[in-house]
Amino acid sequence: REIERLGVRQHALRQKINNARMQQQELEMQFEFESLTQRRAFGPIMIITFKNHALDEYLLDCLQWIQDPAQGNMVRLGAGSLSEELRKYNLNEYVKEELKST
Repeated sequence: REIERLGVRQHALRQKINNARMQQQELEMQFEFESLTQRRAFGPIMIITFKNHALDEYLLDCLQWIQDPAQGNMVRLGAGSLSEELRKYNLNEYVKEELKST
C-alpha cells in the first residue's frame, strides 16, 4: 500500500511538472509572438513560387502583418495575380500610381 501511494504521488507530481512546462512554453510562445508584432521592419523577404495562385495565397496570408499599406511594405512582381486585394501591391500598379502622383 505504501508503494501504491508513493506511485500515485509520483504520478501527481509528474503531472504538475508537465503542466508547469506546458504553461512555460505557452508563455514563451506568446512573448515571441508579441515581440514579432511589435517590430516594424524585419525584411526584406523574397518569396518565390512556381504558381501565381500559390504566391497570391501566401501574400494574402501576409496582409495581416502589413501595418500601413500606403508605405509600400510589400511589392508583388509579375502580372499573373487574379486577386483584387493584391492588385495595389503589384509592381506595375505601384509604378502607375507613382507616375500619376508626380
